[in-house]
Amino acid sequence: MGFGYGEDMRRRFSEKWDEIEWWVGVWIILILIGSSVRLLREYRLPKVSESFAIESVAYIPTRVMIAKIKLVSDLVPQPVVNKDWLISEREVNYLVGSGNLDEGNMVLYAHRKPKLFGRLHELKNGDSITVTGSGKRVAYYEVFESYSTDAEDLDILKNTQDNVLTLFTCDGWNDRKRWVVRAKRMTDNEELDENMII
Repeated sequence: MGFGYGEDMRRRFSEKWDEIEWWVGVWIILILIGSSVRLLREYRLPKVSESFAIESVAYIPTRVMIAKIKLVSDLVPQPVVNKDWLISEREVNYLVGSGNLDEGNMVLYAHRKPKLFGRLHELKNGDSITVTGSGKRVAYYEVFESYSTDAEDLDILKNTQDNVLTLFTCDGWNDRKRWVVRAKRMTDNEELDENMII
C-alpha cells in the first residue's frame, strides 16, 4: 500500500512539473516577443510631429545617382503615417512633403545596405549627387557637410529657403544614431563635374 502511494505521489509530481515547465515556456516566449517588439520600435526611424505636412509637390524626384559610391536607385515616395516612417527595403525613399527639385530641403533616406546607403559615410565635401525628377528634370548637388547625429534629431528635416538635399541612414551601435549627408543645389552657371552622371 505504501509503495502504491509513493508511485501515486511521483506521478502527481511529474504531472505538476510538466505543467510548471509549460507555463515557464509560455512566460519565456512572451518575454522574447515583448523584447522583439521593443527592439523594432527602437529601430524605427525618428517620430515626427503630425504637423509635418504630407502634400503633393511639383517636380517630385524620381531617381538618385551618386557616382562615388556607385549608387543608382529609383526613389519611392513615402509619407509619414501615424508618426511612423514607411521605408522600402530595396530602394531609396523620398520623404513626401519635404522639398523638391526646385525648392526647400529634399529628404532622402534608406537602409544601411551595400546597394543602398551602406557607403553613404564615404561621401565628402565637394562630392556630387544627381537627382532626376518628373518632367525629365535633372538637378545637380554638391556635398557640403556630413556628420553623425542622434536618431531623434529632427532638425535635419526642417525646411530651408535654399534648395538643399539631405540624405540619411542608420548609424552607430544598434542603429541609435543617423549618418547625415547634406548637399547644395548647383546653379546653372556652375561647372558640372564629369562624375555627376553615372
